[in-house]
Amino acid sequence: MLRNRGRDDRDDTSNTITLQDAVSTVIDESQLERNAYHPIVTTPYRKINFSNVNWYVHVYLRQCKLELSCYENNLDVVEFKALANVKTPTMMSPTNHVYLSFEHYPKDYKLNVQNEPIQVHRHFLALLSPVFHAMFTHDTVESRTGKSEIQGIDYKSVVSAIDFCYGRKLDLSDTNNVIGILRFGDRYDIKSITATLQYVPFTDKINERTFCNVLSYAYDMSLGALTFSCAEYFRQNTHRALNSTKFGSLPIPVVLNFLSAAYGTDDNFEIFHLACKDNMKFITDYLEPSIISGLNADTFCSTMSFSFKYQREKLKPLCAAFFNQHMAEIMSMPEFVNLESEVIKQILKAALDLKNTESGRSS
Repeated sequence: MLRNRGRDDRDDTSNTITLQDAVSTVIDESQLERNAYHPIVTTPYRKINFSNVNWYVHVYLRQCKLELSCYENNLDVVEFKALANVKTPTMMSPTNHVYLSFEHYPKDYKLNVQNEPIQVHRHFLALLSPVFHAMFTHDTVESRTGKSEIQGIDYKSVVSAIDFCYGRKLDLSDTNNVIGILRFGDRYDIKSITATLQYVPFTDKINERTFCNVLSYAYDMSLGALTFSCAEYFRQNTHRALNSTKFGSLPIPVVLNFLSAAYGTDDNFEIFHLACKDNMKFITDYLEPSIISGLNADTFCSTMSFSFKYQREKLKPLCAAFFNQHMAEIMSMPEFVNLESEVIKQILKAALDLKNTESGRSS
């Protein structure tokens, strides 16, 4: 059950939810579920009943991470987190061992992964997965040939996934492998995988080797709390995260979504500036055209500073041209006056050089 403990009772009849209404919450282990919705909530701080409030409970593991939020229509969101310092278990032992009952029956289907065949029982796959069941009950290539080509998931993960479904022990210490298993289970809608392993937290397994896989998985599965954990790792280990295998080759939407959490902003202009500081060239190159098109008096001083500090060669002449066109307005701005003298010197020189170049062309 959810039990709310307020800090004290105060006689306040205001119906505005504020951070003062945040509660500490105790949840009994036996009551933990993936999602729970409670239509009526009493805020403990002022004993106010709200009929239009939802609690959202997301749990990765029974013993692990919990995230809750409380909100009222048309009012600000109030969020808080309860975190338990419990590590990911190293092994998971299924309660059944069905493979022991199948040993007398020959495996009659192949999963080809990275040019390596994995032998499985066709009917077992059909029972596990509605996707495979649909393949086998229609006139498909897979049904006719007795094999499926598995793309985008490595051999080890598929073998581990099949073994886990058969009831063999699963080693959870290899985070990248577990994520591969989850991706296989999600692709083929194998609930014996997803219903069990989706609660693996990964939060204590994020490191330079696993960071990109965990981040991609969090994005693909819309796991906000896991993205938040990746952001925490990034803030504490920025250099290691940026040097993680495959970070520079992650899809742009994945990285932008992550940076929004890591930098605490949805503003691409701010993300661009912070990415410049962290030398994320593939992100700054992607965002730069929107920064150029959005250049105005409000963004000029910060954009100009970054363009010279981080040698943004495309931005420098554009900033100089913008300065020449709006010189009187910019020079009267407090933001411009308060810039470092070296920055002002550089923009004045660039603006003058550009003006002289344009004068030479016209003559």
